[in-house]
Amino acid sequence: MGIKKKKISALPLAESLVGLFTIGVDSLNRSVKVGLQFLKTAADNANTATTAASQAANSANQATVSANNAATNANTKAGLANDKATEANEAAALANQKVTEANDTIIIMQELAESLVGQYKLIPTGIELEYPQIITFRNTETMRITYTLLPANTGRNVLFLGDDNAVTVTPDGSFVVKKPGISRIFVIPTENTNIYKTIEIMVIEPALRKITSNSLRFVGNGNLRLT
Repeated sequence: MGIKKKKISALPLAESLVGLFTIGVDSLNRSVKVGLQFLKTAADNANTATTAASQAANSANQATVSANNAATNANTKAGLANDKATEANEAAALANQKVTEANDTIIIMQELAESLVGQYKLIPTGIELEYPQIITFRNTETMRITYTLLPANTGRNVLFLGDDNAVTVTPDGSFVVKKPGISRIFVIPTENTNIYKTIEIMVIEPALRKITSNSLRFVGNGNLRLT
């Protein structure tokens, strides 16, 4: 019986390389049977390596995306931090300005308080005077009008204005005798002129008065009289 020939195209299609063989030649040029299963193993290993490489690439891409997202978040937070720092600096500058304005206001209020004290608390409401009401002519002693402004520690200055008739008064209240007669003097507190006082000082001729039986006195015309 003769050999029946088939075309390769007519042979059934193998679905796996497991159990398939082919003919090959070894190093001694001998014909040998070569199993094809190693091709499947190599292909499987290549596919496994490719899958691992793809997974690694995906992981790397995910890590890159995460890193980019983290960098974006960091930049966003850095921008917010810079904005907050700018706001804080502006608030600090505004606070410093308010402190300066408050200090200026305090100074103004202190000056106003001092002014009010000067205008109201330190204004005298009364005056007391001490002075000689009668002086002998030719008295060369310098005399003075002394004053006390009331309440205590109010006012400082008093103005003396005289008619320069019997006595001459100076701005500090001192006066000297000029001639017999009467002088009118105005004593005026400069912080409150409404409480001024008018005083009179009389200058008389010197006279002697008898105290005992041996005493004499001058009369108004300058003559001696026994009493």
